[in-house]
Amino acid sequence: MAPAAKAFKPYGSPPRFDLDEFKDSFELWHAQWKIFLALSTIDTVLEEDERPEYKTNVLLSCLSKETLQAVLSMGLDGVTRGVIATYGVNSLL
Repeated sequence: MAPAAKAFKPYGSPPRFDLDEFKDSFELWHAQWKIFLALSTIDTVLEEDERPEYKTNVLLSCLSKETLQAVLSMGLDGVTRGVIATYGVNSLL
C-alpha cells in the first residue's frame, strides 16, 4: 500500500504585491515572500516538478490588479514566470 500523501499547508497568506507600493522597496517584499515560502510546506509536500507552477500561481494570486495586468501584458511564458516564482526576479538579471 502506498504511503498517504501529505497535504499542503500554507502558512498564512502570501504577501500582497503592488508595483507602485513596493517599487522603491522590492527587497522588503521579496524578504516577506521568502519567509512565506520557508514557512509553508510547498517544498516538502509538492513534487519537485510541480513546485514552479504552483509557486507561480501563488505569486500571481498575490499581485494587485494593476500589477497582474502589467505582468501578463509583458508576454512572459510559463517557464519564465516559474523561474521568477522559484528564484526571484534577480535570477533573470
